[in-house]
Amino acid sequence: MTLRSITQWKAVTAELRGVLSGGARVIYAWPDSVRLSGTSARVSMRGPKAGVFVETFVEFPDPLRVVFEGRVFVGAKVANPPSLSALEVQVHFAQSDNPSLNGEISMIVRPDADGRFEAAVVASFAPGPRQHTLKGTIKIRGTNAPVADTAMQLICPNLSWFVETIEPREAAAASSLEFVGAVRKVLNPAGEFDRVSFGRNAHVKPLFADDVYAAGRLKAGARLAVNGEMVTLSHVITGIEGGRRQDPKPPIGDMLRIDTLVTWAGDLGGALYKFLNAWYWDGDMSLDLPGFVAQTATRADLIGDIDGVNLSFSWDQSRPLSEQLRAYYEGPNAPARRRFSRFVEVTETDAGAGTRALAIEPGSNPPRLTAASRAFIEDQIRKVAIAGLIYVTAEQYKRDLDVLTQPLPVPVEAALGPNSQEIKGLADLFIGIVETGLANEPPP
Repeated sequence: MTLRSITQWKAVTAELRGVLSGGARVIYAWPDSVRLSGTSARVSMRGPKAGVFVETFVEFPDPLRVVFEGRVFVGAKVANPPSLSALEVQVHFAQSDNPSLNGEISMIVRPDADGRFEAAVVASFAPGPRQHTLKGTIKIRGTNAPVADTAMQLICPNLSWFVETIEPREAAAASSLEFVGAVRKVLNPAGEFDRVSFGRNAHVKPLFADDVYAAGRLKAGARLAVNGEMVTLSHVITGIEGGRRQDPKPPIGDMLRIDTLVTWAGDLGGALYKFLNAWYWDGDMSLDLPGFVAQTATRADLIGDIDGVNLSFSWDQSRPLSEQLRAYYEGPNAPARRRFSRFVEVTETDAGAGTRALAIEPGSNPPRLTAASRAFIEDQIRKVAIAGLIYVTAEQYKRDLDVLTQPLPVPVEAALGPNSQEIKGLADLFIGIVETGLANEPPP
């Protein structure tokens, strides 16, 4: 290993930054990965997503059992290097860096002859809130040769972590809505958003454009648990930016609404047009429709869409995004606890101007959406599916545009028609989430 390669390693590693100041002149231990003892949950300790546990738990469990796997390296310029198996590797979490721990944690192990090591530690927490980031070091002991400590972080993504990650840069934004666009470009960097719906923010640079590590961690932890419900934060942020109250620009014609396109209708209709394109144009039948739904319209995605719609209607340009996220999600009376009622209240028809598109059937117990509500939901999904199929087909066959004037395959025509079983099934999925949520909401 050369000094050049070690330096490059530092450049592409997220939290392990303190170890390489001496380069080839020191001995250091480098963790490759961390896993939860007794489970298959594992995170890499290299790259932008280093040390981020995603969709593993809401907060660090008590006790927290983790196993570190890594290797000891000896720099090429270390004089009289010792035998690797004679060294000691210490994994250490100081209480001063981790106030929610119930004391400091330390484990010492010996590496094998090749320098590989495995160290298991058990952390317990003091009563009260648990910090979302644990900070530790891996030290080399048992030698008089120069050594360097390796700094590391284990992150359990939650709302506090997400907000604290973006908040320091919010004051520099030209406006709150531009800041929303900058966050969206990290979480959902698809260029189509700027081309077809958010062109007014096309000039805005992604948040952390200058820090690939922070961007990678933010994106990795964008699906998190809030009050026991998994929420995809990228869908929330996109829904805020594309909300009707924000008057997103440029418009995209009379057929599509930007607010439903970039939220729930886009997720569900998008799954349908991708499925139809794969099966009847590409000849790829490796995924059925539920498989495409699992990619773009999970429950966490659709909850994020609902929250994005709700927040778009309560959006206050004078208040920071971080403040509005906390106000929506945190506290015993947080609006998110009655998200489904709020969604029914604010969702508008194509006419807009406060005309409600959704309503609950009078006297229904448990609550059921009206037939008109179902018709609205199906219509929005259908419009996205048709427009998406036209778009993707034109992109794929732009040298043969006659494909757009040829008759549709019979199954495709049926899937996009008024009696489509596919669209009915997608609407059932979404309505089921809304109706079940309404039935289980706390009273106002």
